Amino acid sequence: MNRLPLSGHRILELGRGLAAAYATRQLADVGAEVIQLGGRGELEPEGLNAQVHRNKYGCSLDPRPAASRELVLRLTALSNLVVIDDDQPGIGRDEIVGRNDDSIVLVMPGDHDLGLAVHEAARDWSSLQPASIVGMFAVAAAGMALQRRRMTGEGAQVTVSAAGALLSLSAARREAGPEQAATALPPDPAALLEDEDLKARAFFEPVARPGAGVSMMDGISWAMSRTPAHVRLPAPAPGEHDDYVLRTLLGLGDSEVAVLVAEGVVTPRPA
Repeated sequence: MNRLPLSGHRILELGRGLAAAYATRQLADVGAEVIQLGGRGELEPEGLNAQVHRNKYGCSLDPRPAASRELVLRLTALSNLVVIDDDQPGIGRDEIVGRNDDSIVLVMPGDHDLGLAVHEAARDWSSLQPASIVGMFAVAAAGMALQRRRMTGEGAQVTVSAAGALLSLSAARREAGPEQAATALPPDPAALLEDEDLKARAFFEPVARPGAGVSMMDGISWAMSRTPAHVRLPAPAPGEHDDYVLRTLLGLGDSEVAVLVAEGVVTPRPA
């Protein structure tokens, strides 16, 4: 099988918002090695966690304490793209670029970077749809930044505005009437599993998750003839890939990992 489009690209997910998680899922789906630090983030019940964190690696290293700062910066230098959903305490875009000037930092705050709300992640949305919309804008921005670096060798700081993304799709009004009813949308989301078009495209895929059995999950949003993508990994259990990140990538030994555990910076995976 041909390599997926983003094979060989490592993405470090520091953002804890849902839009950032959705964006990195799309990138992981097409081959990027996405490493999520510090747990599963906010606003994510178990079912949603399984959706937005599939195909990712999970490391329990908490990026916020001062004790983890140097390790996180080392990981940013090993990554092609770093995703943050605001300038969280401890690590900011300037520090990331200072460590590696060809880094691409994708920042997803709640408002445009010139506003007063630059450090606030967008929350309190009435549905999950806005998060996916902002995430898709972020995917497009990330792809352009990666392509530009391939051509020029230069990094970039890319800010995706939640307000800007959503307002670009705003409409003058909403209405419900016979025209809308005639579309015959399925009243039960489970009915989508029997949709003939989706079944013909094998859109839904069975995914086995430890302790949760097998469930049907939405597949890749687009199809590519030469590099078909699939759900390769279920969402990681907490700390599932600690050894890979801490020992293989960062080269830490047993004693160093033990210190991180003792300081509460790393949470051991339950036996």
